[in-house]
Amino acid sequence: MRSMQRQRHVTGQALCLLTAILAAGTPAPTEARPSKLSPADFPAHRIIRPQPGSVACSTAVFRFDSFIYRLANQGITNIRLFDNAECEVPFAVRTVSTTDTLRRILAVELDRTSFAELPGNRIRVEFRRDSTDSVPTSLGIVTPMGNFDKTVDVFGSDDGKRWRTLAHAQPIFDYQRYTDARSTEVAFEHYRCRWYRVEISNVTTVRKSPYAILVRGRSGDTRSEYEEFVKGNETFRVDGIGFYREQREVRPCSPVQSRVRLQVHSMRVDSVRKTTVVVLRSRREPLRRLAVWTAAPNYARAVVVESCADTAGPGQWSGAGLEQIGALSIGALRRVDRAIELPRLTRASWYRLTIENEDNRPLAIDSVVGEGDVLDMVFFPAGARELTVCYGCFDTTAPSYEVGGLIDGLAGMESATWLAGPEVSVAVRKRMSLISGKTALIAAMLAMVAALVWAVVSAGRRVSRNR
Repeated sequence: MRSMQRQRHVTGQALCLLTAILAAGTPAPTEARPSKLSPADFPAHRIIRPQPGSVACSTAVFRFDSFIYRLANQGITNIRLFDNAECEVPFAVRTVSTTDTLRRILAVELDRTSFAELPGNRIRVEFRRDSTDSVPTSLGIVTPMGNFDKTVDVFGSDDGKRWRTLAHAQPIFDYQRYTDARSTEVAFEHYRCRWYRVEISNVTTVRKSPYAILVRGRSGDTRSEYEEFVKGNETFRVDGIGFYREQREVRPCSPVQSRVRLQVHSMRVDSVRKTTVVVLRSRREPLRRLAVWTAAPNYARAVVVESCADTAGPGQWSGAGLEQIGALSIGALRRVDRAIELPRLTRASWYRLTIENEDNRPLAIDSVVGEGDVLDMVFFPAGARELTVCYGCFDTTAPSYEVGGLIDGLAGMESATWLAGPEVSVAVRKRMSLISGKTALIAAMLAMVAALVWAVVSAGRRVSRNR
């Protein structure tokens, strides 16, 4: 009896322990999730990192590709950027454009403090800059002289005693005797100092006068006659020395255009309506025009272009527009117009081209290429070397970040380029998380079952021996 009671006691303890472990492995009821978004709210995400070899910058850009466009909504508002702590990183979406740099030269007023003639045929002029004045980066020599060739040295000092060389032996010249070439500007190092010193070398030159003296002489019966040119010293006159600073303003110009080849979903010739209907599939890139490529040398056709935003398949077509494509190839004359302009910047999943053949032979379409804008996101990485871009959530509004108001000031600023890794869907992430949780639970269950079996077998052996 005691052996049977001991066996029941061991078995009960094992079952209680197994029940406790199973209860611990069972997930707790889901709590109410906060209203802010998290990476789990998006169907897809990608890890982005700085381009290898890129220099760290205060701003960074990540250019969108077909993976982003495929799941992004029309306004591209269902996209977020998260750090490793799942906190949102502010960003701004912009259209990538070429830039034009406007260069302005602004004068910097400095006070002239001294002038001196130096040994070695040089002169020296010193200037003082107030602490509130801008820092100059170049100077200009004002002189009425012509046909000269001089060198200029520029020095800077904080106390007027210890001088630092900012420019050495920089030439200024005027070669109007031979050609229209003149330069009186000298660029020097940007150095925030209080004192500037300018030294000009070879200020006095010996020049041959255009006038000559006729010298006649006689020695006995011998007479001599020769010309002797007059030589004179010419001193380089400086009317003034002006200091300048450069201001650069970068302005956006035309948008950068990208090309993407569209997939031909179907192509059929309607002999009754005398048309060729081409249905194209797109990954929803922002397009402004379509280009039809065909090997036909001479043709002129009207084309009706339509689009459909339904990602499941061609449905309701909209945005019909009539365009004209054509080509003319006669001898050396070659003209091609294959572009079909879309009514507006379009992000559609499907496009349909209806080509009016009339009584002509149907065109053999080789391919259709879409041309459109390039979009990217600008953000401040703040030292981060890895971020997660999540996209595809269709029940969210556009974010409102401060960086959106600062985007105009970022034009022309050097930014680091970030690249994206492979796309990971939310189903894969959940499956990986579920597998890791189930693995731990199954391992615990197997261990407890083994312990229970061992306890039951041991108790059975003891009962048999007592009998």
